[in-house]
Amino acid sequence: MEKRTLAVVVIAAVILSTAVYMSVSGEDHERGNKDYLADALQAMYENDSEYPARLLILGNADLDDDLDEDDLEIVKHIAGLSSYDYVGNFMCDANYDGAIDSGDVERLEQMIDRDPNGQYTYNDIAYYVDCDFVVSKYHMDWPLHTSNILTQTLQMLMVLDKDSIIALDDRCANSEVSISPDNGAYWKEFAGVLDYSDLGSTGSYRHISAEQYLQVAKEYGDGYLTAVMNSRYARNTGYLEEQLENCTVQLIRIQSWERGAVCNGMLTLGYLFHKYDRAAEWVAWHDSYYNAIMEKVAALTDEERKAVVIAVLSDTDNISMDTFDMLGVTSGEYQSLKKMGIIDVTHEYLESIGAPATSWSVSVNKETLAEIYRVYHFDFFIGTFSGPYNIGPINPDRPEADVIYKQTKEYLDKYCGKDAVTLQTFGWIYATGPHELAYIAGLANALYGWTEFDVKKIVNESLEWMGIYDEDGSKGEYFYNFEDLEDSLYWPRIMVI
Repeated sequence: MEKRTLAVVVIAAVILSTAVYMSVSGEDHERGNKDYLADALQAMYENDSEYPARLLILGNADLDDDLDEDDLEIVKHIAGLSSYDYVGNFMCDANYDGAIDSGDVERLEQMIDRDPNGQYTYNDIAYYVDCDFVVSKYHMDWPLHTSNILTQTLQMLMVLDKDSIIALDDRCANSEVSISPDNGAYWKEFAGVLDYSDLGSTGSYRHISAEQYLQVAKEYGDGYLTAVMNSRYARNTGYLEEQLENCTVQLIRIQSWERGAVCNGMLTLGYLFHKYDRAAEWVAWHDSYYNAIMEKVAALTDEERKAVVIAVLSDTDNISMDTFDMLGVTSGEYQSLKKMGIIDVTHEYLESIGAPATSWSVSVNKETLAEIYRVYHFDFFIGTFSGPYNIGPINPDRPEADVIYKQTKEYLDKYCGKDAVTLQTFGWIYATGPHELAYIAGLANALYGWTEFDVKKIVNESLEWMGIYDEDGSKGEYFYNFEDLEDSLYWPRIMVI
């Protein structure tokens, strides 16, 4: 019998018609549906595909933003077929056993149940697609005690469930109580609403330790911890799952800055954390602005589109004018920019040099930048820096945004021609994660002059979601409004030097 091979499926909709059930034979006799699915999801990861849904909970059969009777109807239908395409319909496999059958119907009946107040009541194991396109398990019935990795996951926790936080990584914690040396001033973002002296430390995001997670769980969480994390590829932390496999520490690798998919992460975390309504409310707020911007993007003519390059101007600790890191497909800043109807010079260049499809960034030197401009003649250079909290004037130990802007402008004028390229800079903490609307609206202003999208209003509303908004300065030092942050953001306008 001829060996079957996997056809990579781009999952766009649930297939309700009868299809070929994935069977195995010959030398593939030990491979099952879940193995083929893993291959297909890995291909999606490597090919810059979109996630199959925003709510990435298995059981979301119709790929919308909730779990309800519509999903149950689809699962019942497919479970009753004599054959079906498992890979194309894997979101129906609510209990993730490699088959779509009556067990999934029973599980989904529990998962869609709501109490009289409309809250989901399900409280058992759920499966979800993580930020790396891997199907993962989460115990919803375990006590919810959380920690973060990096700024964006902390911001998500602040929106959804501040009281669940028991520990922070050392870059986000106040360095005075952290076990690590000074990691900058990111701690200032939430110093008004978090008592760092009551929180544990999960250590450095650069060197994540299973032992440290276990210690935090023991000391601060009665043995339990949910570590809300980013990609296993960001710092090669895939070893943690195996080390913590039989422990009551759960890793949840959620979409935060990855691929501009924070709405996916918020809805998925919301369901898993029993905070779905809060997450759905935030997503509705996000969509009210985002959808309006995308409507205008869809109406752009070819003549109106801008040719754009995007790169990191400074990272957490320094500013370097020797090289730029051009942002790649796993970067949220790049993905949001790509959706703005641009001529994507970054992608064209990275593809031309054979850069890996999964790159977060690729370094280019001055001479290379000049060559890119000679070939592509881009209109805009979008640069990100580590603002607002880890840059002057909020953090006087770091260069201020006008210094970064001025040096970059001189660089572009020298290597691309004076005033040949328009420079726009953004603080990257507000370019991905729950603050990403500020970046997207800023791009709308900078690229196309769409000033009806009020960045000031959006930033202030985003601060309200985090619980750190202060309209008139009466709440104290560590509460903010747009005016407090503007000098360390410098957007959407172009600075005059």
